Amino acid sequence: MKYITRSLFLACLAVSLFLLPASAQITTGTVTGRVVDSSGGVIPNAQVVLISQAQNTRSSAVQTNGSGDYVIPNITADTYKVEVTAPAFKTAVVAGIVVTGGDRVGVPLITLQVGGTTETVTVTAEAALLQTQSGERSYAIETKSIESLPISHGNFTSLVAFVPGVDGGNTTSAG
Repeated sequence: MKYITRSLFLACLAVSLFLLPASAQITTGTVTGRVVDSSGGVIPNAQVVLISQAQNTRSSAVQTNGSGDYVIPNITADTYKVEVTAPAFKTAVVAGIVVTGGDRVGVPLITLQVGGTTETVTVTAEAALLQTQSGERSYAIETKSIESLPISHGNFTSLVAFVPGVDGGNTTSAG
């Protein structure tokens, strides 16, 4: 009887492990920012578009709200240019916006200058953008890098040591 009870318990435990929900990998990010004029006043209803620098594809345009803010969700990992247009202002382009899965990237303040929309002001992001919108962190490791590392490829938890800002000292897991 003791053997049957123990076997039944182990079988139930094994089945329950397969029923646990798997955590999803987040593959998209969000881009946010604010658009102002040269005097610091917000510009509502400006059109904001993301342009992939690698593929040259354009996202659907979003409009800034009454506070000049915009949010572009569900952006695939890539390097983008942000293009902002508004009537009576020159078009502004900010290049070098890097988005990775799970990031909420805050684009530096975009200042539009008075002029025609046929004129363009291009700004290149010199410093690395900081994720200031949330405390979440994500990092992508290229397959080529993983294959060249001297690690056991069956143990992917050892890759955490290569993520910036992560202390790999405690690698225990629960459950």
